[in-house]
Amino acid sequence: MDSRTAIVFENEQGISVRVTFSEMDLTSGKLAGALQSMGVQKGDRVGIFMPISPEAIFVMYAAMRIGAIAVPIFSGYGEEALRTRVEDAGVKVLFVTNSFQRRGGKEVNLAEIARRVRGGR
Repeated sequence: MDSRTAIVFENEQGISVRVTFSEMDLTSGKLAGALQSMGVQKGDRVGIFMPISPEAIFVMYAAMRIGAIAVPIFSGYGEEALRTRVEDAGVKVLFVTNSFQRRGGKEVNLAEIARRVRGGR
């Protein structure tokens, strides 16, 4: 077990999170297995429509572990911008955060935007 800190993250509310290399390895490994069970293979594109967070990093590492291509997509995009990027990149799987708060308290519902783009999938 590698207990050294791999990620130090502070969210918009000022809450800090530390993730060890062992935790990152375990979580990204589980995600990699889940991606493979969904049919994601080397060279497939995995979209990440999430704000910067440890979870987004886990997805990126999981994609790399199986040779898939991580496609980070800015969480501030609306429906049309997301649709364009998903279609242009040929995203096979899209990871999404339900919602998050921007500075100033504005709630952004990423899951709803993604549902409209992916047709409810």
